[in-house]
Amino acid sequence: VPADALLELPYGILVDQKPPAAFGQTGNHYLIESYPVTHLPAAASLVALRRAGTSAATLPWAGFGAPLPMAASYAARSFPAAPACGRLLATLPPLPGAALELRLAGQIMGPGAAQPVLGTAFTADRLLHTDLRQYRVVHFATHGVLPSDLSCLSEPVIIASTAPNGPDASQALIGASTVLKLNLDANLVLLSACNSGGGTGAGESLSTLARAFFFAGARGLMLTHWYINDIAAARIGAVTLRNMEHGQGAAEALQHAQLDLLHIPEGAHPALWGPFALVGTAGQPRGAGRS
Repeated sequence: VPADALLELPYGILVDQKPPAAFGQTGNHYLIESYPVTHLPAAASLVALRRAGTSAATLPWAGFGAPLPMAASYAARSFPAAPACGRLLATLPPLPGAALELRLAGQIMGPGAAQPVLGTAFTADRLLHTDLRQYRVVHFATHGVLPSDLSCLSEPVIIASTAPNGPDASQALIGASTVLKLNLDANLVLLSACNSGGGTGAGESLSTLARAFFFAGARGLMLTHWYINDIAAARIGAVTLRNMEHGQGAAEALQHAQLDLLHIPEGAHPALWGPFALVGTAGQPRGAGRS
């Protein structure tokens, strides 16, 4: 149960043996190589989440993401008191890896998985009008932005596409107030977005956006602690779900997805595999063990 500065740290990146050299990453041994790691918002939440049991949802997966960049004029109108700050939202780039991640995830989760909701179709209104309670895994692959990144934000948000007839970009900002309106029965919610659980704003994020998903009915959340590489995130998300479908619990599934990346030279740096963390208990999906 992390607190204070430890909220900013995914424990799996801790080095648990003496490094072979004073500098560099080569040969380091990390905690994630010894143990799967799960974080909790509070000690009491372990009892509450276990008491909630495993999801009774009948369908395996639904995914949302890869929003289109918003127009600068929309972004500026969203924050009339700070239009320059709002315009920074319009600088968020496209996420081709997010679309790839969601398409792969849908294929991995097999029959019953929903078609991923991508691009212009991914709006807050579409999310609110989707019956999410029927899915055991709900997966977001998009941008995450904290108030410490943009001072004009009042809460952490994940980014959707703007509605075609919307007056500004406010309907593209999915924060705790939107999440609390969702009705979930999910073993796992994947927030494959930069800073969805941390950075220097970890405390604010875990106390608002992430906790809102628990109140909405999630048993577990996969979060990130800093800015993530688009392709590395696609790989971690897809491989985690594949591992769960092969019978691993969520913590073990994420651990092995991180190790898969850690053990190839181009993915060995902790900046790539390290930001991902599991919060909560994340019951195992019913599809586990499918060949």
